[in-house]
Amino acid sequence: MTDNLDDLILTTAEFLHAWGFEVPEEVKQRDAREPGKRKKTVFENKLLAATRAYFRRLTEKAARRIELYTVFHPRKAINLDEWIGSDFFYDDEYDAEMIRLLLQGVGDGAELFSEMVGIPLDYSGINKQVLKWAKKNAGLIVKTVDATSRDLIRQAISTFVETPGFTIGDVVRMLPFEDARALRIAVTETTRTYAQGNKLGAEQLKKEYPDVKVIETWYTNNDALVCPLCGPLNGIEVEQGKGFYPEESVYADGYPPRHVNCRCWTSYTTRIGG
Repeated sequence: MTDNLDDLILTTAEFLHAWGFEVPEEVKQRDAREPGKRKKTVFENKLLAATRAYFRRLTEKAARRIELYTVFHPRKAINLDEWIGSDFFYDDEYDAEMIRLLLQGVGDGAELFSEMVGIPLDYSGINKQVLKWAKKNAGLIVKTVDATSRDLIRQAISTFVETPGFTIGDVVRMLPFEDARALRIAVTETTRTYAQGNKLGAEQLKKEYPDVKVIETWYTNNDALVCPLCGPLNGIEVEQGKGFYPEESVYADGYPPRHVNCRCWTSYTTRIGG
């Protein structure tokens, strides 16, 4: 018998998956075997809520700008760079919330590493790295979201200008601020944030206990065992810091997430000496 709704959803998803049915991404939860699953689920939901709120504000801003523009320039070509402007995506509320959440998540990930190996760490040695990574990655997330959004907004506005009968409501529906996209961001960045916290914990342990060998094991989420990228990595063991696949970019650094919507994770064990 399950204790709560998260467990019920997880159990149902696993049952259906075993029979060949896929559950919509919106109702999936993290794998029951995953260390720290509860904290990660809560974190993922907070990140989703923050991104949804940001997207709502951008949608409202876009609608207001279109309405204002059509008052003075009905159906005339729009200078998109000028229309979007340098301030369209500026949202200090989302920026601050992202930094706050990533600080929490990467710190939790470092603590989770300590729990997995059963060795307490000096967190004063980690905190500076936690802050540095959280600030840098929050900026990268926002920059990437905004760059993709800008291109898609261009397409929507161009269609509005060029298509007779196309309404402001039609434009709003084309904007790239749907809940499914917010969910993809939340899932991917939760996986990345906790993986980074694990890595920082492992690096700190090596500083404090240089004779301890740290072994990392990749676990592929149950829903992704058939994934051509993550499936083959399931159960692979590497020495700490070696990575599970060749580093491809700042986003694919040898650790989870391997791709958008990835919920895979790493687990850690220690060995003394060689």
